[in-house]
Amino acid sequence: HVYIGTMGGEIFAFNRNGELIVSSGQDSFCNLPGEIISTPCYDNGTLYVGTKSGYLCALDCLKAENVAPARDDLEGGIVASLLIEGDFLFVATIGGRLYCLFKDTLETHWVYPEFSTLSLAPFLASPVSGHDIVIAVTGEGQMLALNYQGDLLWEQHISESVRATPLIVQQFVCVYTQSGCLHVFELKTGKKKTSENVINAYLETSPACNGSYIYIGATNEYFYAQNYMTGNLREPCFPVKNEHCPIQISFFLLQKGYPR
Repeated sequence: HVYIGTMGGEIFAFNRNGELIVSSGQDSFCNLPGEIISTPCYDNGTLYVGTKSGYLCALDCLKAENVAPARDDLEGGIVASLLIEGDFLFVATIGGRLYCLFKDTLETHWVYPEFSTLSLAPFLASPVSGHDIVIAVTGEGQMLALNYQGDLLWEQHISESVRATPLIVQQFVCVYTQSGCLHVFELKTGKKKTSENVINAYLETSPACNGSYIYIGATNEYFYAQNYMTGNLREPCFPVKNEHCPIQISFFLLQKGYPR
């Protein structure tokens, strides 16, 4: 099935034939309190959805029934996409807190910062994970690396706003600022490797990587391929009209690294 969340809090579901699946007495699959801005995630028959009002639920993907008690006590709303890794569900909120929940029960494993009085700037970009490390970046450029037990491994401050989702490539984490600057750090240590400001455009979408190149769309309606180690751009840059949409790499769409 394909699931689509709306600003009105509705979730629409379609089967492979494009037919709308509705719940009894409703015009949609289900209706949640608050705007659905973040991308839901799916795991083993369960659909996880968060709303801008801070409501979080785990739904049976066929019956639209809660498989665990919903949460409405997460500080701040949810606009960043949810992340599932192993037994955990990571939720970054605009209240400036990163939650690690047990995905089966939605009970809290840990939250960072631990106390609400220490809350950070809003999380607008989605968290990512790799090599047993979760990376989260606030809208003001504060980047955190934590292990799955909630221990802070390292922290970096980027002096610009960040809207684009970070990208983990091998042993590095790559972060684009909203002004188009690429920052590359060692994943394990947080040591800064490079900083290249060669994309003269605002970046708000999620990048993808193939080989040594990162692909990302910009608000100037161009699509870029940038070498994450050298900062060099691959020419030509392609004009596109979906600059706010995430880039998804499918290898059959790439020939010698160029989108076709």
